[in-house]
Amino acid sequence: MYVSNRAKDPDLDALRDDLFLIPFKGGGNVVWPTPAGPAYNPRFSPNGKLIAYIGHANPDDAWGVTNLHVWTVGTNGRPAAKDLMPGFDRMAVEQAIHDTADAHGKLGWSGPPTIGRFSS
Repeated sequence: MYVSNRAKDPDLDALRDDLFLIPFKGGGNVVWPTPAGPAYNPRFSPNGKLIAYIGHANPDDAWGVTNLHVWTVGTNGRPAAKDLMPGFDRMAVEQAIHDTADAHGKLGWSGPPTIGRFSS
């Protein structure tokens, strides 16, 4: 699984990421249906039925003021992508300007299949 920006001009549309999976049995890349916007650190749930990622649904936020939240999407597209913290008024991760580590935290699963652990 990986994240890639396949926009016509990814430098201009920098926050239009998609989640992709390369099937073990071969074939082309599979694109998961997620809202337009950034997607960071995707992780499979322990049972393999969900993918969790950090992102938001505002691809036009060039200033970075939209809060990053935890989202999930089913590995077969169902359930649809869902913001697990829509009322949360701040970032799900700590952010700082730096170039020495992952700026968007690490997402982990805690129990089946509830999101529960972040580390940075």
